[in-house]
Amino acid sequence: MQKNIKILRKIPQEKKLPYPAINRDNFQFFITCQAGVEALVKREAEKIGLKNFDAQDRIVRGEGTEKNLYELLVQSRFSNRVYIELASAITNDFDSLFELVKNISWKNFLRAGIAIVTEATAIKSTLSHTPSIQSIAKKAIVSHLTDGTGTHHLYENRDGDEAHIQIFVIENQAHVLLDITGNPLHKRGYRTESGSAPIKENLAAAILAVSGWRFREKFLDPFCGSGTFAIEAAMLARNIAPGLGRHFAVENFPFFEKEIFDAVRREAREKIYPSGNYQIFTSDIDPKMIEIARNNARRAGVEDDIIFVEKNFFDYEFGKKMTIVTNPPYGERIDVDEEISDFYKKFIKIFENQNISGGFITSYAEVEKWLPRAQWKNRKLYNGGLPARFYQKIN
Repeated sequence: MQKNIKILRKIPQEKKLPYPAINRDNFQFFITCQAGVEALVKREAEKIGLKNFDAQDRIVRGEGTEKNLYELLVQSRFSNRVYIELASAITNDFDSLFELVKNISWKNFLRAGIAIVTEATAIKSTLSHTPSIQSIAKKAIVSHLTDGTGTHHLYENRDGDEAHIQIFVIENQAHVLLDITGNPLHKRGYRTESGSAPIKENLAAAILAVSGWRFREKFLDPFCGSGTFAIEAAMLARNIAPGLGRHFAVENFPFFEKEIFDAVRREAREKIYPSGNYQIFTSDIDPKMIEIARNNARRAGVEDDIIFVEKNFFDYEFGKKMTIVTNPPYGERIDVDEEISDFYKKFIKIFENQNISGGFITSYAEVEKWLPRAQWKNRKLYNGGLPARFYQKIN
């Protein structure tokens, strides 16, 4: 045990708590997202039915029902993870943290044998050493689950499913969170092939949502890579819920209600719009990337909604209105004869065409030298952990 951890006092037997039923009409949700898209996540959660919101940096909190829980997982386009809050209290020392975690009715949330993984984040708090927070939380959970069994050993199947418990401490307020997501929500399941520096699916969806694209207008991603922008555009236009085809951690927990979950998925499928009514184009000069994009689109169920073209962006003629949203090459990704500065000068000049709207995301900061400020606005984002900006043309 770390030296800065206080010796825990023994919890008296009379403090053992019963295991009350879960309040399925009032879950407290923590929804994490990338910086810069909190407003989109809040709007999405509000549409689903959550109430009493509190939005912070990369976190949106709200209250909702069990049905809302499954709807968040199946329908959310912009979020990273969804947690449910199991307990919250001021914790200035490890004794109080231990009791907070131990007094949770863990048998309602964890089935026997599941591997328990504790994680921690501490911001502006007395308890700041995250490995110690994780260790204390794990001991508290084990203590609760083994209480009255005559042993302090808890069997965990290390080759099976995992339950991730996040201890989030901000300004001494500790929140004990259960990850009901599993793999992050950007992993829709369709992108089994990708190129270099692919954009995350939920970030692509967020950029599309603010790009100004109208679904019946032409859309183009001229540097398609693995096809993420075009695929997300087709899913957005057809109202295809991104979580329809994947597994979630909540399915491994004893409070999971398969009947409600299946009903949520069934309702989402019924709301999908028909295929074939959109003009979504995606292109690349590399035929291998076109094939990868096509395969990913097939897995996403939107291959028939996208027109795949092997073409150089600078060979296009733009005679009709079109929205361009793309992740152009930069740095090591650039594969053209020109220097990167020459490439971006040519690329930005295309947007002078009055028929073109939309924009692009890049980590190449020098691009601002060639963007007339009166004609462009930008939004700070993060692409794969790298600071980036989405530059959008003002029409």
